[in-house]
Amino acid sequence: QRRLKQVTHAQQNLSQMAHALPLTVFCWEQPTHGPGHFSFVGEQVEATLGYTSEQLAHHPTQIWEMMGKGQCLPPTVMTDFLPQSPKLDKPVWIRCESRLSERPDGTRIYNGYWSDISAIKQVEARTQAVFQHAPLAFLFYTLDHGIVRCNPEALRLFGCASESDLLGLMPHLPPLSPADNSLERTNEVIAHIRQMGQTMRAETVTWRHTRLDGTPFDAEVVVLPFEHEGRVQYCAIVQDITARNQAAKALQHARKEAEAATQTKSQFLANMSH
Repeated sequence: QRRLKQVTHAQQNLSQMAHALPLTVFCWEQPTHGPGHFSFVGEQVEATLGYTSEQLAHHPTQIWEMMGKGQCLPPTVMTDFLPQSPKLDKPVWIRCESRLSERPDGTRIYNGYWSDISAIKQVEARTQAVFQHAPLAFLFYTLDHGIVRCNPEALRLFGCASESDLLGLMPHLPPLSPADNSLERTNEVIAHIRQMGQTMRAETVTWRHTRLDGTPFDAEVVVLPFEHEGRVQYCAIVQDITARNQAAKALQHARKEAEAATQTKSQFLANMSH
């Protein structure tokens, strides 16, 4: 009797914890023969999926079928899908994942969850729009593997036909930087980048880059260190400032010519006065 009370109390605690989580948990039992069924579904299921637990019990595989053709079991890998429920007044992205275990009688147990990731998907969509259409080049890279991802503007800026042309290259080394940089200068740059990865502070630098055809150009580069999957990575946002620098040099040259002309005129007038 005491043991039964302890088990009942533990089950109640687990149920309360499941209902308190910011997601909806479930347990699916799949016997060796016959259809599977839900043995537990969190109370938030209707708010999350637009289906009641009774509806899921009546047609238990419908939620798995929404994840892909032929899907009839909970996914054991992270899967995102859009539930098709008339109760949902707008599209809702749901993430589902489960862990599989097996009982001695062969029954497979899937303990998993459903989580509303609509906000995450919205942020991803906005980020992707900026990445794809920004007028600046984005280079994601590590000091171990070089460039791992870039956007269309980076391909245009460096004169590439496809992303594979840049993958594995280092932004601060040839062929994306001049080959005449000294070894000392290169080592200084690498040491500075590593230091940025330790402090996680972004910096803006001017740099001389080269396109794949060898054409050099002046660039303003914002280097953003960040951590992903336990490793330090970098995002270099590159802007071609060659035209800006040329305009500045032309303006400076024009200013010097104007100053020289003014000085010549002053000297002429001074000579005339005498």
